[in-house]
Amino acid sequence: MNSFLRFIKEYEEDLDSETVFSILLGHGRTNQFLNFALQRHSYKTVILHYLNAREPIKALNVLLNIDSEKEKFALISQYGGLFMKYTPRNMIKILSNNFNEATTEKLLPSLMSVEGEDAELALDYIRSIVHRSSSKLLHNLYVFFLARSKKNDKELVDFLSGQQVLVARNMGAMIDKGFVLNVCKRFENMEAQIQVYGMLEFYEEAVKLALTKSNFELAKKYASMPSDEKMKKKLWLEVVRIMLKDYTAKDNNLAELIKESQVLTIGDLLPFVAPNIRLSAFKSDLLASLENYGHRIKELKADMLKLTKSFNEIDSALQSIAESEVSITGKKHCEVCNSPLLGSDSVFIFPCSHGFHKVIGIVMG
Repeated sequence: MNSFLRFIKEYEEDLDSETVFSILLGHGRTNQFLNFALQRHSYKTVILHYLNAREPIKALNVLLNIDSEKEKFALISQYGGLFMKYTPRNMIKILSNNFNEATTEKLLPSLMSVEGEDAELALDYIRSIVHRSSSKLLHNLYVFFLARSKKNDKELVDFLSGQQVLVARNMGAMIDKGFVLNVCKRFENMEAQIQVYGMLEFYEEAVKLALTKSNFELAKKYASMPSDEKMKKKLWLEVVRIMLKDYTAKDNNLAELIKESQVLTIGDLLPFVAPNIRLSAFKSDLLASLENYGHRIKELKADMLKLTKSFNEIDSALQSIAESEVSITGKKHCEVCNSPLLGSDSVFIFPCSHGFHKVIGIVMG
């Protein structure tokens, strides 16, 4: 065998690698096969052998000893999914020490499958790179890990708050809002789900979900967001309706709600007020509301008087026209055909003194 190895070493450049691989493996010379493959820098062949043999640590060692960074990242991209399956912790450490955005994106599906204690390590890795990446896929993965962990709700809410700021400034969110919404629904991250509804301008859904969880502060926040005043008032009325159901808070809270909403009046809230609330606490609000209604009634009366006056003037003008007489002389001609109007069966004469034959007037009309 020694002579065979010497022969291989001596004529290495003239030998077909695949043929030698087949001969060595066919005769059970695994160690010689691996040494020859490494000698020929056929790292892919060695890595595949170890992976098929369920020896991922040895495969990783081969990977880490590759001098060419380009070849190393190419093999990580190609076989990273298998490494993530068999030895996720070690693979994540490699990714952490050799960050490459393109490689990481290719491994996102396998990263999502990491669970248990290794999932926390994966989250730490994503957390360390997400803020220096512009990849939506990477930001989506970050949200996925935060939502699934159930231990990082505040971090998830804070991150989505930052995305809300970007949306408000018309800069565009770094996440796929539809994907994130589904993730938050799946893992029942209520507050995060409400935030995404807000980014999508689904304010009604945001308010409804907040109210089902009795989170009135969130409900009020998103009820105030619509630019449409009718929608804003509708949402605030729903918030107040739920808040005032079996109301036991202090009476002055109702006045605070009116002030906070900026769209409600005491008149809007009266149908929802519970019997145990003393309306005397809102005497000033009621008086102000009644005064507003009084002013509005006066304005409507003034508008009605103006309309009545205009109607009477128009009616008088029409009556005057109906009773008026027009003299037609022989010199009066049709404004269209220039023929004399006098002697025609039917003509149209207008207050402005213009005249037309009836047939021409009908055609023109």
